[in-house]
Formats: sequence, structure tokens, C-alpha cells
Amino acid sequence: MSLLQNICFIDFKVFMELSDWFKGFEEGIACLPAGQREAFFRECGRNCVEAESATIMVQRYHSPCGDLLLGSFGGRLCLCDWAVERPRDTVDRRLKKILRADYVEATSDVIREASLQLDEYFAGQRRRFDVPLLFSGTDFQKKVWRRLLEIPYGNTVSYGDLSKSLGCPASVRAVANANGANAISVFIPCHRVIGIDGSLTGYAGGLGAKKALLELERRSLYSMNERI
Repeated sequence: MSLLQNICFIDFKVFMELSDWFKGFEEGIACLPAGQREAFFRECGRNCVEAESATIMVQRYHSPCGDLLLGSFGGRLCLCDWAVERPRDTVDRRLKKILRADYVEATSDVIREASLQLDEYFAGQRRRFDVPLLFSGTDFQKKVWRRLLEIPYGNTVSYGDLSKSLGCPASVRAVANANGANAISVFIPCHRVIGIDGSLTGYAGGLGAKKALLELERRSLYSMNERI
């Protein structure tokens, strides 16, 4: 028998052994009670999703106010953060630790949709986002971020007012820190929070970016009112 025939024979034997194994496996699963079968397949599906979600897909987005780093995990947007102004390590370490995942430079359906909606936002054609979001933070931070989503387009609130609306008027500093920890800028509009005296205060993308975002929204609202 030639070497090629030997290889083909061995491969065929392996294939037959695997086929017999899978056949026995399927028969074993088929013998399980219905409830146990469903639980088994649910667990298999969950593990597959977890394996696919073990990476955070990241891509740069070039906005008129500066570059943003977009990231998606498990079919949701987990990152839209300014690429240069804020120290990147702080946000990146937090996301990787909470999600137990590493960054991979690649795109996804969520990132593509987020980029499209950002294009529309910066063109003054979009006032609300509907990309699914993934919050990565403490319960208190998530509470603050959800409240930020309720601030209307083109409007601003002070840190004090934000604290009062959350039922913790004495926790202005903690609320401000949670606001600053927001890793999904623009989509979670932390730029709409200003000082009690109307000053812009700090912003992860820099005060120039914050001012530009607020002016964009005001111009868009003014243009809309002009047409009415």
C-alpha cells in the first residue's frame, strides 16, 4: 500500500470513529428527559455566545470634534470615548476587567450602526439614538448614566440639579465623578451637564468638544423651530 493510500485509510478510519462517536452522542442526548435536553442545549448556546463575546471590538470614528473610540461587546455598544483628551488606560482597564475581555481592532454591526447614527447626529439630522448600550460600572454609576439619558437634546442641567433628580442632593461630587466615568460619550450625553453658574466645567473630550456639541444641538433646535 502506498503512503497516500495509508494516509487516506487512516483519515477514513478517524472519520468513521468520529461519526460513530457523534451518532452515540446524539442517541444519548435523545434519551434525556425533555427538560434536561432543553437545559443542555441552552447551556451549549450560552457558552457559544460567551466565547464569541470574549473580545471587545473597537474602531476609531473621526468626528468634527475629535476622534472617538467605538467599542461593542455582545451585540451592544460599550464604548464611545474620546481617543486623546482623557487618559485612555483608566477606561480601558475598567472595561476589560468588568467584561473580562480584550480589545480587538475590528468592526461589528453595532459599531457600523453607531457610526451611521453619529454621522446623522453631527449633521444635525438625529436627536435621539437607538443603539443598544452596555453600561460597565457600579450600580450608582449606572443610575447616574440612566438619568443622563433623560436630559433632552439641546438642554443642560447643573450637577446640583442632577443630584437632586437622583434623590441625593448632598452627593454632588459623587454624581460628578460618575458623570466623568461615562465611557459612552455622546450616546449618554454627559456633555449636557454644566456648572451651576453656567460654566462648562470639565469634559473627557475637552472643553472645546463640549462647547461644540452643545452649540450643534442648539443650532439644530433653532433650525427646527425656524421651519415650524
